Amino acid sequence: MQILHTSHIGGFMEKKGKFIVLEGGEGSGKSTCIGVLKERLPLIFGAHAFLFTREPGGTAIGENIRRILMSKDPGLEHMQPLTELMLFCAARTEHVQTVINPALQNGTHIVCDRFDASTIAYQIDALERNDLRSDFEILNALALGHRSRKVFHQWMGGPHPDIYIILDVDPWVGLERTAEAKGKDTTRFDDKEIAFHVRVRESFLRFAQIHPESAVVLNANMAQEDVVQEVLDIILSVVDS
Repeated sequence: MQILHTSHIGGFMEKKGKFIVLEGGEGSGKSTCIGVLKERLPLIFGAHAFLFTREPGGTAIGENIRRILMSKDPGLEHMQPLTELMLFCAARTEHVQTVINPALQNGTHIVCDRFDASTIAYQIDALERNDLRSDFEILNALALGHRSRKVFHQWMGGPHPDIYIILDVDPWVGLERTAEAKGKDTTRFDDKEIAFHVRVRESFLRFAQIHPESAVVLNANMAQEDVVQEVLDIILSVVDS
């Protein structure tokens, strides 16, 4: 995977930060991995080398949108799929323009808990709403700062992740983990039927097949410490490339 991450400033080539995304279904262990990475990466690269963020969220506006999207308020139970999709992309717009782009330009590496692969998995494939795919392509392009409609991941520029690390877990195992970790404090996505989560997993695996140059799948059914070590090894490789 050869991707140029430099910009010309004052006659010198300044290296941009690397954009790393962790993806996966419920109970895949993303939060645990990120917790460990927050401890280890600053020890290796320095206190300010990495920025950790999440989607939806990452900004004040994004976190407010997140509260709506994750809420189990009965009044939100019948939210239109297009409304949900637009809210995710609205949060991403704020995130990309005010946090992700500036950090990458300044040479800061980013570790993001979910990005656009999750939107495809949860808001399109899991809901079996392939009719929304073209809408997503337009909305996601706008969120990434593009102003022309193209095929997904074929725009020039934009903050496309250097690597998507997809933590692949059996949906039944993942939901058991989620129940044990959260107890009754679950989101409306945790409470979806098992078929929904199976489609989420299939979508992530399909995403990795379509984008082998930028996505890697890890077996998240392994022991937690082994998963964390593999994630760390991948990140070290990407940052050093």
